[in-house]
Amino acid sequence: MDVNTFSVALVGTEGTVCGTLSGVVLSQRAGRAQAAEQNRRADREREEGRAERALQAKRDLYAHLNTTARAYRVAAREAVEAAERRESVDAALLDTAREAWAEQYSCK
Repeated sequence: MDVNTFSVALVGTEGTVCGTLSGVVLSQRAGRAQAAEQNRRADREREEGRAERALQAKRDLYAHLNTTARAYRVAAREAVEAAERRESVDAALLDTAREAWAEQYSCK
C-alpha cells in the first residue's frame, strides 16, 4: 500500500467522522437553543397569565366597590327624599349601605 493512498484514505475517514460529529454537536446545540426558547416562551406566558389574573382581580374589586357605592348613594338619596316629604327615615338601611361601602372601600 502506498503512503499517499493511505494518507488520502485517512484524511477521507477523518473528514467523514468529523463531519458526522460536527453534525451531532450542531444538532445538540440547536436542540438546547430550541428548549431554552420554549422555556422563555413558557415563562413569558405564565407571567402574562399572572398579570392578567391580577388585573381581573383589580377590575372585580372596583366593580364591587362601584356596586356598593351606588347602593349607598341610592339609600342616601331615598333618605333625603323621605326627609323632604316629612316621612320617617329608616336609618338602619342607610347605615347598612354605608357600612357595606366602607368595608368594600377598605379592601381597595
